Amino acid sequence: MPPHPPLPAPPVAGEHGRSILSNSLFVMLARVMQLAVGFLLLAGVARYLPVARYGEFGYITTLAASTMAMTYFGLQQTIIKEMARDRTHAARHLGAGLVLRSILCLVAILGLVLADVLTDAPREIMLATLLCATGEACRSLAMLSGAAFQAYERMIWEPVLTLAQSLTALVLVGLAIWLDWGFLALFGGVTASLMLQVVLSWAVCARRFIAPAMPSAALVKSMLSVAVVVGLGVFFNRNLVRVSTLIVKWMEGPEAVAWFQLPHDFILRFGLVPQAIMLASFPVFARLMLHDRAGAERLYQLFFRYTLAWGPGVSLALAFFAEDLILLCFGARYVPGVPVFQWMAWAITPLALDLLHMNILVAMDKQKTATLYTGVTLVLCAGGAWLAVATLGWESAAWVALASYVLLAGLSTWCTARALVAPRPGRLALLLPLALACAWGVLHVVAPVSKVLAFLAGAATYCGLLVGSGALPWQEIKQLRTLRRARPPIRGAASND
Repeated sequence: MPPHPPLPAPPVAGEHGRSILSNSLFVMLARVMQLAVGFLLLAGVARYLPVARYGEFGYITTLAASTMAMTYFGLQQTIIKEMARDRTHAARHLGAGLVLRSILCLVAILGLVLADVLTDAPREIMLATLLCATGEACRSLAMLSGAAFQAYERMIWEPVLTLAQSLTALVLVGLAIWLDWGFLALFGGVTASLMLQVVLSWAVCARRFIAPAMPSAALVKSMLSVAVVVGLGVFFNRNLVRVSTLIVKWMEGPEAVAWFQLPHDFILRFGLVPQAIMLASFPVFARLMLHDRAGAERLYQLFFRYTLAWGPGVSLALAFFAEDLILLCFGARYVPGVPVFQWMAWAITPLALDLLHMNILVAMDKQKTATLYTGVTLVLCAGGAWLAVATLGWESAAWVALASYVLLAGLSTWCTARALVAPRPGRLALLLPLALACAWGVLHVVAPVSKVLAFLAGAATYCGLLVGSGALPWQEIKQLRTLRRARPPIRGAASND
């Protein structure tokens, strides 16, 4: 980045950031709240709307999220890397990111509105798309303010802000359903809650961390050139999980979208948990890559093993109880989506592994590699889904989606092995299939008696085998508490610390 005179800023309370373990717990708490409220909203909307109408709802949210993904553009990762390494010009970096993201949000919203006008979409659909896109823009801007929380490695504000947004969304959407305000009110409730979140998050950022400063045109241009490659990778990655839904809508219609998108969306929400850990770990990886490469390798091995361990267990439980969960949460109208649910349950681990590897590659300034393999996977997924749906029906889109996620995880693992170190799962590679087989057997034996007991017994069997065997030593988790930020030396006459 080009040099600028440093700006004075109020100090942040405390001499150090929190440990990666504390930050992970704070972000995980926020994501668990988001997960729980998201499930409640998903179930409420699915039960409130007819199946075809829910298909339209799912298509609009997917299309808006897919388009607004361009607004992320790698800005958050770029700002975090700059602030984690040196905060001398942090305020201007944050300001440059805010300017760029605001422009991208405006362009994306105008593009969606123009597309609706050119396709002569009904007025209700146009308004719903505008509301949904506005909400996604607010989400994008709120996430940018979180770059300061991450760079300072003090994530305690994440659960507070998430609680405010989640409760607001729950109340507003709940009122819309209870009072039967209609289709548009569902979008309005979520958008209003996201507007509240963006206001609160930037207020916290300015008062407790750092206020964005007006950047120079040269800094904005420089950040754009750095972020564009990461941005393409993020755009490809976020649309990889949405392209199948869009193809099902274009080829099969709204009911098929509802049966495909509802279980798909349900499963993808479990990705919020590993996302929480990656949010807390990214600035640590960026720092360790500069000063302690061996420490970065050890941290990667730990994250890889734990991601590989918990993911398949969750997938097994979701796949086994798929029909029960569909009936309990969404009702009998969505039973045709059970096969999709069972297949997509196994996507949790590959998506989490790819998220881990993409963060590491970006922290190592290998974003071109991540963008390349993600773009290739997106093209293969889109082409495969088109052929599969045309020949085998909408259910086959789940097979293509799962295959593309596995391919993505394989490519990202290979690229990380070349750039940093090959993953070493150790004895976990042998014990994981055994734990899955034993847990599957326990589920089948106990489920006829009680499904709740079956779940508890299966979870105890799975966790007991992995933890009791020593494949996941508790001492490794304790070591995360030692990864506390020591402030880097600041270049320049003044500091934003």
